[in-house]
Amino acid sequence: ELALVDKVLRDLFTPDIDRLIIDNPVEHAKMRDKLESTAPVLMGRMHLYTDRRPLFELHSVESEMEKALNRKVWLDSGGYLIIDRTEALWVIDVNTGKFIGKTSLADTILRTNLEACREICRQLRLRDMAGIIVIDFIDMDSADDQRKVLEFLEDELRRDRTRTHLVGMTELGLVQLTRKREGKDLDAVMREPCPVCSGRGRLLSAQTLAFRVRREILRLALDDHNEAILVRVHPHTAIELIGVEGEEVETLERDSGRTILIQVDQHLHPECHEVLGGPKNQLEARVTRLSQGHQVKVRLEEPFGPNIQSALAVVNGHLVEVLSGGDRLGKEVQVRMIRNTGAFCQAEIVR
Repeated sequence: ELALVDKVLRDLFTPDIDRLIIDNPVEHAKMRDKLESTAPVLMGRMHLYTDRRPLFELHSVESEMEKALNRKVWLDSGGYLIIDRTEALWVIDVNTGKFIGKTSLADTILRTNLEACREICRQLRLRDMAGIIVIDFIDMDSADDQRKVLEFLEDELRRDRTRTHLVGMTELGLVQLTRKREGKDLDAVMREPCPVCSGRGRLLSAQTLAFRVRREILRLALDDHNEAILVRVHPHTAIELIGVEGEEVETLERDSGRTILIQVDQHLHPECHEVLGGPKNQLEARVTRLSQGHQVKVRLEEPFGPNIQSALAVVNGHLVEVLSGGDRLGKEVQVRMIRNTGAFCQAEIVR
């Protein structure tokens, strides 16, 4: 495989490039040697950067790279693109966004779609998108406008050094094209699948998970040997299970006829949980009790579910609602326990 310097000289440093700036003297010397024999006319466009300020910082390269990974790409007019990737293809959706135009709706749509063509082709090159690409332009009623957009897109695609093929527009108004794959795209190079959602980009909601846990609790409650039920869950699921002022878990205890103990684990995968049934004394022994009046210092990281006046804290595996803590998020505070039901705790801030 070619070294980075060779790839840049072969694929990127072409006569239409004004300057090539490099901050490594060794690589700069290598490039000069290669250019002397291959393209001496370009040698005057190559510059060695020697200042102390990082080159990427000087030209805002880091921020531009971050933008190149964003799902939403804004257009100058106020419209925007949404770029999504599936296992089989890339999908680009064009939206008018804030752009309302000054003439007719049809003209606004046409101008947005034409502007999107230019930006889409830029994104193809920037992200090195390859394979099948489907573009959902804003619907155009005029066949003439559709033709203008396709012709403009084809003109823009001709600037791409990577081979592309514009297939055309389907009856649903979707534009199909293919682009030759020449390596990993930017997303594959700079990112890896999320260890939490396994690359899906979505997680089951806390409400959905709480319903699952409730069903498991009710199933275990059918066994008379299960005097109590211990639940180990992520804090967000625990909030849904417990409910406002502990109402949900109290209802669940009445419906199941069992004592329910909730153990919170911040390090547990958000979609995972554990539900155990057994003798009450054995399960209670696995839970550290927080006595009323117990004081402890906690960091308030987020609101307690929908109740933005309260804050969430986890103390010794207990989910604690810190009353009036919503305006102290991000801070460490001393709290005093004022309620502990086994499944639900409340605390107040010690002033």
